[in-house]
Amino acid sequence: MDYVSSADNFELSAVREKFQPCLLQLYIAGCSLHSQRAISNLRTLFQDHPEIKCRLDIIDILQQPELAKESQIIAVPTLIKREPVPIRLFIGNMSDIEVIIAKLTS
Repeated sequence: MDYVSSADNFELSAVREKFQPCLLQLYIAGCSLHSQRAISNLRTLFQDHPEIKCRLDIIDILQQPELAKESQIIAVPTLIKREPVPIRLFIGNMSDIEVIIAKLTS
C-alpha cells in the first residue's frame, strides 16, 4: 500500500491550483491583422504549453457588439481571463507570451 504524506498532498494541490482550467474570452474586430495575430499567438501559447488548460471563447465585436458593451471593451484585441479569479485583462496582439503565462498561472 502506498502512503502519501500531507506534504505530498500539498505539493499536488499547488500544482493543480497553478494549472487549473481557466475561462478566457478574446474580443476581436473581424478579420483584422491584429485580431488574427492575437488568435495565432494564443494558439501557439497553448500548443507550446499543454499544461495550461483553458477554454477560449472568441467574440467578434462586429458580430456581437452587445457582448463588448457588457464587458466594457474599449480596445481590441482584448483577452479577459474570467476564471479562476482574479480576473486578468490583456490588450494587444498577445505577443508577450511570458507575461500572459505568468498572469494565467498566478
